[in-house]
Amino acid sequence: MLDLKTLLDKGVGYEDDFIKTYLGVVKDEGFLQYFPDQEKAKASLQTLIDESTEHKKTLENIIADL
Repeated sequence: MLDLKTLLDKGVGYEDDFIKTYLGVVKDEGFLQYFPDQEKAKASLQTLIDESTEHKKTLENIIADL
């Protein structure tokens, strides 16, 4: 069970890194300006952020239930 919790903890960390590092850089550093359809790019980025946030919550719920 300890190994599973360790893997789940790593998964939470990966989701944090994905949201903060990769998606945050795209959103905050102006990379969206390079996409021809700004609204679609913003919507797609927000979808990725929302889905990653949900993945993280799911992993945290699993950890809490162990």
